[in-house]
Amino acid sequence: MYAEIAKIHSKKKSCIYKIVKKKKKSSASFAVTLQNAKIVAKVCDKCLVKMEKALNLWVEDMNRKHILIDPNMLCQKALNLYEDFRKGSPEVSNTKPFTLSKGWLHRFRDSFRLRNRKLLERPSLLLKKVLSHFRPS
Repeated sequence: MYAEIAKIHSKKKSCIYKIVKKKKKSSASFAVTLQNAKIVAKVCDKCLVKMEKALNLWVEDMNRKHILIDPNMLCQKALNLYEDFRKGSPEVSNTKPFTLSKGWLHRFRDSFRLRNRKLLERPSLLLKKVLSHFRPS
């Protein structure tokens, strides 16, 4: 069999043998059997998804108003929003209840690309203070 294929493609018989051997080896490594197969299913909590979107809108609104948000305030708002969405949801979910953690907070910040911003004061108030020093009294 290898000799015939080698003759057709004008290659050496040993070269064809190595190619077939590598193909069998690589096929075997990708073969999935019931013993080593795993089914991973992640149930998506709809209340959690809604809460994160609403929380992101709230954070954007606070940034527009130049109001500082500390992590404790963000976590408390997240809990309140989650409870509100959970109460309003007609379906009872089989998922674990939402608990706050540093990991959740980091994932939330990364997924919505939130960065810590230090706002001292509103820009208009800062400008008024600077201008008041230069005005003659």
